[in-house]
Formats: sequence, C-alpha cells, structure tokens
Amino acid sequence: IDTEIANIPHRLINTPLLLNDTNQKKHTHISPLVTALPTIEKNNIGAQLGAGFSASFKLNKKLQAIINYERLWLNGSLAMDSSVTQNNSIGAVGTAFYTRKANFNTSNYLDFNLKYIPNKYITLHAGRNRFFVGEGYRSLILSDNAAPMYHISFDAKLKQFQYSTTYAHLVDMNDTKPLDNYVRNKFMTFHSISYTPNKWLNLQLYETVVFASRSNNPYKFKYDVTYLNPIIFFRPVEYSQGSTDNEILGLNVKLKPVKNLTLYGQFVLDEFLLSYFVKRTGWWGNKYAVQGGAKYNYIRPKKQFIALAEFNYVRPFTYAHADPLINYGHYNQALAHPAGGNFIEALSLISYKHNNLMFSGKGSYFMQGLDANNNNYGSNIYTSYTKRNADFGIATLQGKLLKRITANLQATYTVQNTSICLGTVVTKSNINVSSVIVYMGLQATLFNHYNDY
Repeated sequence: IDTEIANIPHRLINTPLLLNDTNQKKHTHISPLVTALPTIEKNNIGAQLGAGFSASFKLNKKLQAIINYERLWLNGSLAMDSSVTQNNSIGAVGTAFYTRKANFNTSNYLDFNLKYIPNKYITLHAGRNRFFVGEGYRSLILSDNAAPMYHISFDAKLKQFQYSTTYAHLVDMNDTKPLDNYVRNKFMTFHSISYTPNKWLNLQLYETVVFASRSNNPYKFKYDVTYLNPIIFFRPVEYSQGSTDNEILGLNVKLKPVKNLTLYGQFVLDEFLLSYFVKRTGWWGNKYAVQGGAKYNYIRPKKQFIALAEFNYVRPFTYAHADPLINYGHYNQALAHPAGGNFIEALSLISYKHNNLMFSGKGSYFMQGLDANNNNYGSNIYTSYTKRNADFGIATLQGKLLKRITANLQATYTVQNTSICLGTVVTKSNINVSSVIVYMGLQATLFNHYNDY
C-alpha cells in the first residue's frame, strides 16, 4: 500500500508530488488546482469545473504532511451523468449532490496524509486517502477507484520483509434516500506482508476484512475491537466468533526477468471449495479473481516510455456479500475493479513523456454478464448474493452479455498538479449507446474518472 502516491491519479502515467520530494530539512509547497474542462458528446455539450489547492509540508526529517482539496461541478458527459444517477457518487470523489444551476452535480474532494517516521524500520500514517495495490492499470485487491477513506496505517520493514496494517472507516449509502441525510458506517482492517528475496522477485500476501457496526442502529458508530490486533489472521477469529464478516485474501506477484520489463499478477480469493472446483460443478461460492500482465517501463532523465498489456478475470458474486452493507465497496463504488464482478477484460496502454509533456493511448475490450429479468447474475456487488437464481452451474459472463470496446487518446502538459489536456474517448457497445467524447481544457491531476470499462 503506497500512501504517498494515493493523491495523484494512476501512478503508471503520472509523476506524483511525493512527501519526501526534497532533501531539505523543512519545506512548504502550496499550489492551486484548477479544472475547466469542456466536453462534447454528439449534440451534448458539458463541462467539468473545479477549484482548490494542493499543499505539502516537511516539518522535519520525521514528520511530513500533504493535503489536496477541490470543489467540483460536473455536467454533460453521458457516462459521468449515468454513473451519478446509478451510484449517487462521482467515482473517486464521493457523494454527489444535484444543483439547480445548469443541472450540475457538485461534490467536494478532500484527501490528506500525515506521515511520521520514528526510525528506519517503522512508518506511521494517518489521514484520508485512496490506495492502490499492484503493478498494473487495474487492481483486483485494492484500487484508487473509490473515494478516499479515513485511515490509520502502520508499516514495518526488516531486511527483505515489509509488514503493513491499515484500519479504515468506510461509508455505505446504498439504501440512503435522500443521500444527504444519513449514511451507514462500515470498517475495514487490512494486513499485508511483502517478501523481496532479490531484485527480480517480490511476493505480497494480503488479508482484509470488511465489517459493520455491532449495533442494532446501522447509523451508529460502534467498532469491533477484535480487529484492532495488528498481527492476527482473520479467519480463525471469525470462526471463533461465528462471524459472518466479509473476508478477502489476495496475492500480488511481481517479476523482473530483464531490465525495464515487469511481469505481474494478482489472485483474489473470496470463497472457494476445491472439491466443487475439480468436479466443475459451477458452484456459486467459488468466488475468485485473476490478473496477469506485462509492463515495459523505460526511464531516462526527463523522459519516460511505458507499454502495458493486461488481462483481468473476475467470477460472479466476487466482492459481494449476503449483507450488501459489508460488501467490498465504499460510497457506492467498488474498492477493487470498478466493474464489480462477472467479467473478462483485456486492455493495453502506451505512454510517452518528455519533461512536462505526455502523450498516451489506452484501449480495452470488456465483456460482462449483467443482471436481467430481475435475476442476480453476480455483476453488481451491491446486490446480496442470497438473491442468486441457482447454486450450481454458475458461469462467468452469465446473464445479459455486455460487450464494449473503449479507446482513449490524450495529450497533456502538466504544471505542478494541473494539466492542460486534449483528448478523445471512443466507446462502442452492443447494449449501451456508442459515443465519441472530445475534451480540452484544464484538469487537476487528483484522480481518475474510471469510465473505460
């Protein structure tokens, strides 16, 4: 979990302002954030507007801080408007509120992080951040798709090992109407251990549990202290308590066979029975996700070239739960892949950066089995898996089949945390309306709007 780069959108093609970006004992850096991005989609003209600031502080060698804030108004993109209508939230921003002025949706984005390094072995974090686990464009373990979460994190390093624990507060607003009245509290505890035996291999094991308030009042903030233990394994604790909390295991692998080339993969296990898997029964409870990819990263002073190819596979009902309150989500957005479950995806990315100027292109082919005829086929993580229509014979891509091709070309010139950008997004689908979006303007580089799935 790299808290330091959680403030900038995808780290593959962006250079973030790190907390330790200077060797000076003390420093203060403040810069404005501006978004003024007109969009054109068919006959629909819209805009993304925003204003805010980014600041980093280094008080001494041990204590550092960073904060980003932006007030946003969004209107016009059919993909964006559809997401707001369905989820009542704006991607990695959070709750969306409707305004009467020109039909804009408005929201406040805020993230901050306080970092304390008492010695060379231990690092402490506290703040409101997004996280990204993995080496690829997507993450099936934990991604920067959802809004920032309040958290306290502890990292310890000893030779080839690194151990991390994060305690986070999540928000559920799935059944909240109107949204600005109530939200429900949920929590996440996240453990990871990383092993790097040499320069070409890194193995990371992750264990996370999502749980809700132990109270009859779902809006009451009441924490289960059992999960405060920083070194426990959740499964024995759950068995001892008879708990039905939502646990997910993940494995992240990174190989560097030659210079500049990285092979990476992820495996996520939600539930699994080997006997049913061997017999190919299609048992609904065999919920898992697999990622594989290759990345070429050529870096020279003032220059960077990246080429990536990636494949993602997620079984139906993965990340979902019997109680949607404790699914693997936050502010109505998935904590892992933004598409949820029951899909297959192949994507590629290429990027060239020289000084502050960057050209990038992305393309993806995406297939997903959607819910149909009031049947739950396992794509929506906010639908209880108890509403499934069968226990066996469950296959990936079951349901109403969506096929989508997405291509994105973009040129940006970045100054501090604001980019002058020009780009287009082309989408072709067998179900939804195909579209071509053209955009040009200023955009604060705080987060991605993941609409390429």
